[in-house]
Amino acid sequence: MLLRGFPNPGAFNSDGKRRIIEELVQFPTDFEFKIVGLRQGDFTADVAGLVAGALQRAENLDVRNTSSMDERVRVTKVRDRGKYRSVTIVAFCETGAQVYSVYEALERDPRVLFKF
Repeated sequence: MLLRGFPNPGAFNSDGKRRIIEELVQFPTDFEFKIVGLRQGDFTADVAGLVAGALQRAENLDVRNTSSMDERVRVTKVRDRGKYRSVTIVAFCETGAQVYSVYEALERDPRVLFKF
């Protein structure tokens, strides 16, 4: 039995970082990503592409074949506030590893300020 507040011993990756998404979310699911960043270039399309690319790499799919990803990654809300843009993306994720790969891909874009 797992007590709340005590991590599952299997909830750590090889780097020793705690990975608890599987304990909090039941997969497969439509996972909502909220990304806030600088409104430069085509920020919305770029972050949607990062999400789709990260999911394809996590599934070991051909990144050039985006037809199946178009249905699985949807931009649901865009909001501008001054020089910032907030984008909500809903993506079908089958595992917690896919969620973490999306966050890692978003981390590499210097325009992304917050992601949750």
